[in-house]
Amino acid sequence: MTCSFLSAVVISLFSIFVLVFGKQILGLYITNSEEAMKSGYIRISIIFVPLIFQALMDTTAGALRGLDISISNTATSLLGICGFRIYWIYTAFERNHEARVLYYSYPLSWFFTSIMNVIAYIIGFFNL
Repeated sequence: MTCSFLSAVVISLFSIFVLVFGKQILGLYITNSEEAMKSGYIRISIIFVPLIFQALMDTTAGALRGLDISISNTATSLLGICGFRIYWIYTAFERNHEARVLYYSYPLSWFFTSIMNVIAYIIGFFNL
């Protein structure tokens, strides 16, 4: 629990930093295209705001491995990340071919995988 809390704090601070200084950070790589800068900042704002879900996903995955429950961790990662993103491409992205729509698959897959990992952790912890 402490690790999840510390990850959430660090990721939140990092996300705030990247959102505040996102245009300056992008300026290190993009020097002559306002359109590319705008697209980059859209990606940053979609990916970095919910990055806390990835921290939760990663810490619960590590906790599951610590409980010697690695198969369910593998299954939730495959279903939650890979499976959801493939599903997203064939449904939401199929209807709207914008990069922004594709970027939403990242935080949504982190969210669903985090929920599955927490459920697997609770089940695994109480079945010890």
